Amino acid sequence: MESKVPLLLQSGRYDEAEHLCRRLLAEQEATLGARHPRSLSMKNDLGLILKFQGKLEEAENVYRDMLTVEQIPAYDDSRRLLAIKNNLALVLRSQGKFAEAERMHREELELTEARWGKEHISTLTSQNNLALTLRYQGKLDEAEEILFEALAKCTKLLGLEHILTLRIRNNYAFTLGLQSRAGAEQVLREALDASTLSLGVSHPDTLASKENLARLLEQWGRYADAEVLYRQIIAAWKALGVTNHPGWLNAIAGLSSALKRQGVFDEAGDLQDQVFKLSAKIFGPQHPFTSNARRTLSYIWDETDSHQASLNLAQFLSDGNDDDMAGTSE
Repeated sequence: MESKVPLLLQSGRYDEAEHLCRRLLAEQEATLGARHPRSLSMKNDLGLILKFQGKLEEAENVYRDMLTVEQIPAYDDSRRLLAIKNNLALVLRSQGKFAEAERMHREELELTEARWGKEHISTLTSQNNLALTLRYQGKLDEAEEILFEALAKCTKLLGLEHILTLRIRNNYAFTLGLQSRAGAEQVLREALDASTLSLGVSHPDTLASKENLARLLEQWGRYADAEVLYRQIIAAWKALGVTNHPGWLNAIAGLSSALKRQGVFDEAGDLQDQVFKLSAKIFGPQHPFTSNARRTLSYIWDETDSHQASLNLAQFLSDGNDDDMAGTSE
């Protein structure tokens, strides 16, 4: 029965996964106790399920409760403590509680380094997570420095083709791009090529790398180039038969944005409407992604109305009615 939880998650059946997880957790805590490894593992799964659904405060409470249940001293360096701290930090980051998330990531990184050393895969993963949280706060210089160091060590330890190396390389390249560093686009394209070669053109990490490139091109005003990449990403997800992955929704939202910036409001609105409805169905109406999709859709509708009004006015003036308007205003 426990093995059914991840299967429900993978199929996007989050409500069912949550219900089953809560039932199993109650049974395990009653028979094994709250501190039993199986109970803690199931509770960790519950936190992940809640996070997927956008129930971030509930997920945060689950992880904080785990720390209380564990009654782990601050100096403990067990794998379980590190996993809890990392998951709590990610939930905090998702809520925009960046300062506390950063503090939690730094604590986890310090414990990880003390336990396994600076060149362990767990340490490098922690560095990557900390750097992303710093990037969300606009601390790009420090994020770049941490990622550069982690990339060098990861390449040495795991090799160029390891998935963690590829992820750190992609994050490093994207961080360079956000700062408009010289050669950032080339670095990101090289990261994309490496991911494509090692993981395949349709692997989620490859598609995430391509999405980062598209986002930067859009940021730099190259909307048509970004549009091409977004359409490729969407086609790849469709070919995989996946229509409930955040990466797929991100690509549709990105295409909508690129089209809107090119003045293609009708298609942009249709795409964003699709994002909103699918997000509400998959994650629920209160999920941050759904809320953001709703705001963006409203903005596009406003822009579409303004654009249509401008077109109507231009048509009116082109028909020779500008003199009539001038006369009327007097």
